[in-house]
Amino acid sequence: MNEENRKVITQENLKDIIQRIKDGEDVDDNELTDKVFESDFVLNGVEVQHPISFENSHFMGLVDLSHATFKKVVNFKNVTFEADALFVSLMLERDIYLDRATFKGRADFSNLTAQGAFHSRSVTFKQNATFSGSHFHKSVNFESCHFEGEIDFHGATEISGDAIFNRAKFDQRADFYGATIRGMALFSFTKFKDLAKFTAIAINNDTEFIGAVFEGIAHFDDIRLGGDAIFWSADFNQGAYFGSARVTGNGLFPGARFNMCDGKTNFNSAQIGGRWFCGTASDSDITSMLTRISRTIDLTNEESEIIQRGRKPVIFKGKVTFAVAQFGGQAVFVGATFEQEANFNSVRIDEHAYFRTEDKGNRTTFKGTVNFVAAYVGGGIDFKGTVFKEKANFSSMHVSGNALFQTDHKGNVTSFHDEVDFMAAHIGGRGDFRDVRFKQQTSFKGVNFDLDICLEDAYFEKDLDFSSVSCSGMLVLSDGTAFNGRVDLRNSTYDSIEPIDLWEKLLDHLEPYDRQPFTQLEQTLRRTGEDRLADRVYYIGQRRHSKTIRLWPTFLPKLFNFLYFILTGYGVRPLLLLGWITGFLLGGTIFFHYVDEAIVTGVDSSQISEPVSVSCPQAFGFAVKHFLPIEIPFGEGWVPSPESVVLGLPSTFFATILTICGWILVPLAIAVIPGALKRE
Repeated sequence: MNEENRKVITQENLKDIIQRIKDGEDVDDNELTDKVFESDFVLNGVEVQHPISFENSHFMGLVDLSHATFKKVVNFKNVTFEADALFVSLMLERDIYLDRATFKGRADFSNLTAQGAFHSRSVTFKQNATFSGSHFHKSVNFESCHFEGEIDFHGATEISGDAIFNRAKFDQRADFYGATIRGMALFSFTKFKDLAKFTAIAINNDTEFIGAVFEGIAHFDDIRLGGDAIFWSADFNQGAYFGSARVTGNGLFPGARFNMCDGKTNFNSAQIGGRWFCGTASDSDITSMLTRISRTIDLTNEESEIIQRGRKPVIFKGKVTFAVAQFGGQAVFVGATFEQEANFNSVRIDEHAYFRTEDKGNRTTFKGTVNFVAAYVGGGIDFKGTVFKEKANFSSMHVSGNALFQTDHKGNVTSFHDEVDFMAAHIGGRGDFRDVRFKQQTSFKGVNFDLDICLEDAYFEKDLDFSSVSCSGMLVLSDGTAFNGRVDLRNSTYDSIEPIDLWEKLLDHLEPYDRQPFTQLEQTLRRTGEDRLADRVYYIGQRRHSKTIRLWPTFLPKLFNFLYFILTGYGVRPLLLLGWITGFLLGGTIFFHYVDEAIVTGVDSSQISEPVSVSCPQAFGFAVKHFLPIEIPFGEGWVPSPESVVLGLPSTFFATILTICGWILVPLAIAVIPGALKRE
């Protein structure tokens, strides 16, 4: 009704009405509806026995219903309050209706008790509104309300039913600190222009902030949610704080946008009992959400479009931290973009974790540093096609299942543009790094793989620290696997290498030298029956070892290593030793056959007679007699002649050299050749 058509209630008339209400009389609705009350309306402490309606009325002065009790329904629909409205400690035993009311002054509902429903749709609060300490035994409905001043639900405020704030607007601070809502909390398509404070709030059922917009900082620290936390397509423009939040159900954030460049997204120590979904929604997910939200509000086209935004990847423009957070189900971040630092240190995910490329081809991208230090994943972790622009730290991470970093379904390779560290991580399944590009230093130091580690076509542009790695399965390489820097394999172990002929890819870049990697590879090859390859590994290892032996000040180790090399090929090339033995015997045969007076008769050099001319077989036998470290009967009575001189040296000198070489080479042959024959 227009203002000019409303009847004015003068102060005298108002006094009469108030007195009749105090006396317990039933005041007719026609006396209170469509009226203008010029003076203050005070029912402080009054008990109202009958239903009362002020619909379409206008209060020009103060309205004070503090400490009053309304036994029946109260109706303030479409009422305007020009001055303050005080409902402090008001008792409402039945429903109250405030729909489309306008509070131009302060509205104080603190310590109110509403045993019936609290209907307050499309209400405008021009100044501050206070509901702190109030107790609502049933649902409250503030749908489409406009709070132009601050709103205060903090403290002991308790709502036993649902709290409905869909499409509400909060121009200033909205404070729900410590409130309790025993039903659902519905804040879909709400707009918070200033601080939104839900710290320590307790909600027994689902919480919906679908399409909500937070222009100021959003505080959800220490919240306790008995159902799902649904922030589908929500916008966070300053900071989002969920530290130590406890959510019994799922955390659903598809299409959410964390737009703050300077603010933070903080889920430190948060606990999500079910699934965490921060990926892109499928068509069935969209349909399900549209059906869900339509049960509580009639969606506009714009709101339907906002829900459709769930198909788009989530973007975190500021710093993100999930340190020490816990997820009872899966954690899904497919297609997400992290513009700045992302911290998942000590996060616990009881099932699988997904950071892969989403189905439409949007790749998960970490543009800042990312940390998964001491993170725990009860299932597998999937980084297929992910891009890491800066340092990535996975040290001490524990993954019970597979760790997948291979190329995604769109052909995008996983790439690390900066240093990456997996030190002391534990992968309970397979570590799949096929096609991964490591452009800076990479460390797998101390990583434990319970199954295979796959490096097919992996590209390591800089140094790779693979020391102390324990792989209970196969180490899988390929022709495309590339090591362009140093590879540290000290103390690393694995069950086998596939394909086996690519073992040299590892050894070609091995630095610093250590004997253990060669021993490990040699044992691996021998277990598969590849003794010749194992001998080659041993040989290469000994050659690398010889380069580490210093010539000065102690030259003997260097000398012995050199002799071991040239005489036997470090024990794995027995034909080389046989060649030396054959050479010495052939040289002795030639010497004693062709050199004049090289052999004389006699027991020793002091009892000699005429020189003896011997045939080639006799010369060979004489050479064998002096070469072997044992006595043989061949050539008895013959000795080298001390008078026969070749190159200024007597024959006895050459015989002595032959004897010394025999003492060295024959025992060496006895030690080396049986082992070589056994390997054959």
